[in-house]
Amino acid sequence: MSNGNDISLYKNNSNIPKLITIPKLHQMKKEGIPIVSLTAYDYSMGKEMDQAGVDVILIGDSLGCVIQGKQNTLSVSLENIIYHTKIVSNGIKRALLVADLPFSVIIESSVSLLSKAGAAAVKLEIPSNSELHLKMLRELNSLSIPVFAHIGLTPQSVHSLGGYQVQGNSKSKRTAEELLELAIQVEKCRACAVVLECVPKDLVKQITDSLKIPTIGIGAEYGEEIEKLIARRDLGFGGSFGGSQENEGNNRISKRRPIIFVHGLTNVAGTYEYIRRYFLTKGYNNSELYATTYSYGIRLLIEAVSRYKKSNIDVVAFSMGSPMARKAILGGICVDIGQYLGQPLTSLVHTFIGVAGANRDAEPLCKLLSWAEPCNQINGISCNSAFLRDINSVVGYEAFSRISVIRSVDDTIVGNIACDGQSVSSINGQNVEILKGYSHPMIIYATQDIIYRIIQGLTN
Repeated sequence: MSNGNDISLYKNNSNIPKLITIPKLHQMKKEGIPIVSLTAYDYSMGKEMDQAGVDVILIGDSLGCVIQGKQNTLSVSLENIIYHTKIVSNGIKRALLVADLPFSVIIESSVSLLSKAGAAAVKLEIPSNSELHLKMLRELNSLSIPVFAHIGLTPQSVHSLGGYQVQGNSKSKRTAEELLELAIQVEKCRACAVVLECVPKDLVKQITDSLKIPTIGIGAEYGEEIEKLIARRDLGFGGSFGGSQENEGNNRISKRRPIIFVHGLTNVAGTYEYIRRYFLTKGYNNSELYATTYSYGIRLLIEAVSRYKKSNIDVVAFSMGSPMARKAILGGICVDIGQYLGQPLTSLVHTFIGVAGANRDAEPLCKLLSWAEPCNQINGISCNSAFLRDINSVVGYEAFSRISVIRSVDDTIVGNIACDGQSVSSINGQNVEILKGYSHPMIIYATQDIIYRIIQGLTN
């Protein structure tokens, strides 16, 4: 049982850098220290990421898809970016805050974001090695505005690219040679860092080794088979991650069990980029860490990864993702539409971890949002709903080896005690880690060390 000590991306809080600046990022690049970057949209996300030791926090125009529910980022306004930058900045004390430049305006946006919203730098998408885009970069630099140059998959150019596709391979519009040359050019134009989205890992390494300025990667590739099934390219940044470019022979065999991360109600797969990076520091590789934004199917991802890697898997499910993942593993009949999902997938899952899961209800949330779709008595998480009765009617199906729960007695979102008198997050047959003093976001963003220990069998 844990006692609620602070947990962060660093071994102890005294190791967290006091203030992240652009010179500090350059120093980290020079010393070979990985830079952790995540996207936030509100105060709570920014605060928890900052306290967990995230180095760079981005206010992305991906809010158009994630927050506003739009199909792309093109209509995100300067006012949208300023608003979200302001509220995120209220929760940040040490991380470097970077704001996306919206599609419509450049210079005016940059000045407003730095002077009015609290950003320390801006991110500019540079879709091609054209003099126009490089001129924009030089002009921003002449105004002493720090710029993160975003190359590779640039969502604001999604239509000209023909969709959300990996860039820098034999099938893409932008070749590896073009992206390498573009990266070199933006460094010459004095960009302070380069963001590489959906670029093959070998090319990422080549570009990183060719530059003096830091690089930040967004969006790894699935193996070819899985990518065709569940890679969420339609969501652009944050839609999915995981997989390897090696598609044959022993390269499919994992040294460790692959892990699938299942996001919560208001998140996407990319929300858990921080935990992917944490596990990379523990010796995992990209082909062992997976997540997809789950409207395309948690169950499909479990089956696909297990088949592709020829291995059992571990599942780590957060918040609302916990009951969703449990149903995906349980299979059977859907309580709302009567669809038959198939037999349980228990034999594929070695370890299941529910983190701040709404496994029995989420009454505090549902009292606040009684009108919301997830709060109903059929397929929702309201007290004693048909869906919750279904997933709690069977014991021990979530995994064949280890079932664990991480929860906090101070979680005010899903709550503490369910309407049946049990812990809200409890799962029949579980091992439990109980934290004190952790809010719901803190359990999500600051428990990766506990998750790792459970997966490694280092806890009781």
